[in-house]
Amino acid sequence: MPRIRRISLVVAVPLVVLLAAGCGKDDKKSSEASKPKTLTITASGAGKAAKLSVPAGAEAGVTEISLQNQGKAEQSAGFVRVEGDHTAEDVLKVIEKEGAPIPAWITDGGGVGGVEPGQTGTVTEQLREGRYVVTGSAENGKPPAAELTVKAGEGGGQLPRADSKIGAKEYSFTTSGLKAGRQKVEFANTGKELHHALGFAVKPGKTPADLKKFFDSEGKGPPPFEEKGGFETTVIDGGQRQVVDLELKSGKYALVCFIQDRKGGPPHVAKGMISELTVP
Repeated sequence: MPRIRRISLVVAVPLVVLLAAGCGKDDKKSSEASKPKTLTITASGAGKAAKLSVPAGAEAGVTEISLQNQGKAEQSAGFVRVEGDHTAEDVLKVIEKEGAPIPAWITDGGGVGGVEPGQTGTVTEQLREGRYVVTGSAENGKPPAAELTVKAGEGGGQLPRADSKIGAKEYSFTTSGLKAGRQKVEFANTGKELHHALGFAVKPGKTPADLKKFFDSEGKGPPPFEEKGGFETTVIDGGQRQVVDLELKSGKYALVCFIQDRKGGPPHVAKGMISELTVP
């Protein structure tokens, strides 16, 4: 700000104070606008009693989505934006038909991957205006589901910085910067099909080829990966990205995608979408 001559000081001081106050308000608004919105989902129960408690509504924009798992089994909260008058039941019917075509009225994706009981999982992503169905997971019975309406908002906010990255496209993965410990990981789908990333902790002496053979046989024989210690993202559409909070341990992982093409067919792992990842 230029210097003000003494002759104008009496008038200028109130003006300077007013301008400074105004700048402070603008800076505060700018800072608030750059922060992601927040959305908290709570999981409870298990099996047929599993439930997802979702807010009645939300505003469009970059949003930090948290899943608090108060249930007794691992749970997730996958987001599906639906077009038309389709219901949660319609979405669940599509999910249950493995390998079947994925209708065009199912778009976007995202949400929080598997979270252990008593833990909280967090992702940050861009939520667009529209109707969403949030689906969970269940080993037996129908997965829990809830509906969420995202209304138009200012649409502000920025994805947090992530030094670690996982990229997915037809039919391969790329990774960079992943390390042991808690970290923010950008998961980006640069392809045209839907993709997700499941990280399996590979047992000593085993390779991704062993995992592919295991999956091709539909789980026959002892699994070549550890039951715990893996990670997962939810499904996102082509062109989407999200920042996932992950905690990794040192070791070898196999990245796998089990989603089929929109036209239907075998899972992407059958098309070679499996790769080895070493976390130092």
